[in-house]
Amino acid sequence: LTVTMNPPIPGLTITPVDSTDATITGTITAAGVYPVTVTATDLNGATGSAAFTWTAGNTITVAAPATEKSTVGAAIQAVTLSAADTTPGTYTYTYTVQGLPAGLTFNPSTRAITGTPTGKAKAYNTTISVSDGTITGTAAIAWTVYNKIKVTAKAPSKVYLRVKVSVRPTATDSDPSQKLTWSVSPADPLPPGLSI
Repeated sequence: LTVTMNPPIPGLTITPVDSTDATITGTITAAGVYPVTVTATDLNGATGSAAFTWTAGNTITVAAPATEKSTVGAAIQAVTLSAADTTPGTYTYTYTVQGLPAGLTFNPSTRAITGTPTGKAKAYNTTISVSDGTITGTAAIAWTVYNKIKVTAKAPSKVYLRVKVSVRPTATDSDPSQKLTWSVSPADPLPPGLSI
């Protein structure tokens, strides 16, 4: 048994499996409408055919970072989105962005997400949809917003050996419900004899 596909579809092949079956496999590489006739031929030259139409549409790939990390009260660096169609051409894309942290906005003209997070510190699932009027591509950003902690410490510029030192640092959290813990960076330890 031999099998043929006419006309060939870019990226697909047809292969006999056994004396009665065949498979069409691959990845279509060009969008279009493909009227196809599949023909099987036996050793005596007898043939049988089946016809069908295959419609292959474009796909849109949306370019966006997989993750973003921001802090309440701190302006973010602009995140610019883009999209590309698998079929070359001139397309007008419509962007829809949902699930942004409070304080952030999307500008369709510049395709940029900007602003300063003002809402609650938590994880946000930001979704992006881009349409060319016919098909839609999607992407998602796992956006984490952290609390803003401000630490103030007034310490004397000079201290003396064997003289007691007392410094009281204070801290405020953008989320008052959080309980703060204190530590000293191993890279910048306190002088010997002092602790926090």
